[in-house]
Amino acid sequence: MAPSPQGVSGSRSAAKRSAPRRRAGGNRDPARPFPDVTWLTFDIIGTVFDAQQSLSMGIRRVAKQHALTVDAEKLAGDWIDQYAFRAMQVAANLQLWMPPDRLLRNAFADLFNADQTGGRLSAGQVAAFVALWRTLEPWPDVAAGMRRLHARLKLAVLSNMSVATQTALKKHSRLPFDRLLSAEAAKTYKPNRAVYESAVRRLRIKPECIMMVAAHPPDLDAAQACGFRTAYVKRPWESGRRDTADHASTTQFDITASSMEDLATRLGL
Repeated sequence: MAPSPQGVSGSRSAAKRSAPRRRAGGNRDPARPFPDVTWLTFDIIGTVFDAQQSLSMGIRRVAKQHALTVDAEKLAGDWIDQYAFRAMQVAANLQLWMPPDRLLRNAFADLFNADQTGGRLSAGQVAAFVALWRTLEPWPDVAAGMRRLHARLKLAVLSNMSVATQTALKKHSRLPFDRLLSAEAAKTYKPNRAVYESAVRRLRIKPECIMMVAAHPPDLDAAQACGFRTAYVKRPWESGRRDTADHASTTQFDITASSMEDLATRLGL
């Protein structure tokens, strides 16, 4: 006996309800907050990776290998700050474009040689220090948090770091990034809007379907101005010393989280 049209419709509805949801990347999930968001783009230096601590330890180790005397913690902090300053100069169109790995190398050589009286570093010595950026360690909450996020969402790096450095960091950390997007594609640096617009084109998705994740309000402000959703992840120990300043209001961004795991919870994952 053939089933009635109503029975067929009911069976199809039931099957549809019981069918497992597919992973994100194009599917809207109305059951969670921000259902239109299918991609998360991550700032990585300071947000995903503990650059200050990783560089401090690495500088101390490389300096010992080359019989150099340095204040590793200070040099690491100054290097991070100088790189950020030089990238900002390019982003503001105050300096000409320079590739990120060269920017890192020049910033370190200038800082080291300005602080030392025992002669300039060789190119090989500078290269040994610059290579430390490719072995940074993630913050303790990152691996577990990203596993939860990646179960339902696509994850991309959106960083001022080069693709080569991003590739090395992904391999070193084994974090589940689906795409590696570098500011070098736009020949400028964040927070220049060209970087975020380039990410939208490369992901081939509307900006409101992307959530920028960062520990730095200027990065998020720029992404927000380009139509991205935004998530502020607090990193009070980013500089190596606890920062108690309130860098973002609770309403400035779509989400304020204390860790990557907290971000996953706030996204309903």
